[in-house]
Amino acid sequence: MSNSYFKPAVLVEDSNGIHQISSKSLLLKNRVIFLDETVTGDSVNETIRQIVLMGLASQDPITIIIDSPGGSIQAGFQLIDVMEASPCVIRTIALGSACSMGAVILAAGTPGYRAISARSKVMIHEPLISGGVGGSTSQIESIANDLKERRETINKMLCKYTGQSMKVMKKATSFDHWYDANEALEFGLVDTIAMEADLFTMISGGK
Repeated sequence: MSNSYFKPAVLVEDSNGIHQISSKSLLLKNRVIFLDETVTGDSVNETIRQIVLMGLASQDPITIIIDSPGGSIQAGFQLIDVMEASPCVIRTIALGSACSMGAVILAAGTPGYRAISARSKVMIHEPLISGGVGGSTSQIESIANDLKERRETINKMLCKYTGQSMKVMKKATSFDHWYDANEALEFGLVDTIAMEADLFTMISGGK
């Protein structure tokens, strides 16, 4: 059985006639980006390329729809740096689940433009070690120090995005802390809960 999957396309008509265009390309034309996978160097670099091209085309808002289990901390930082540097409003929307680094990216959207759908979830926690840990005592100590530094950086970022104190944030990220839409709004991870028509307008690139 093939591992490929159907990639939907739509028919569009312009001065060159009728032709097919992928749904992804059509959404990008409407300044909508889907981050619906693990946060990796590849997925982030593709997202950054799209943000840069859109920013060069115009300064209209860019929408990033997030349904991600998280992933690479460094790749997430890279994307957030570009989001914060962009001249465009960056609207972020949790649609499904925004976890770990996905939650930080969600919260890093332009203040006032961060949303979550009614039945979506957000999860934050402190950085985790991927895979087994081995090596010398010095190597293990270096890994531990790096994790502590990244934890402090993420907590500071989340404090900035949510308005919460460091004391509250350290407690919130000390374990896998799940928030439903109302809880995410109350905690400051998002600014609004997108309902029905509003949600459709947002995810289709509307104002």
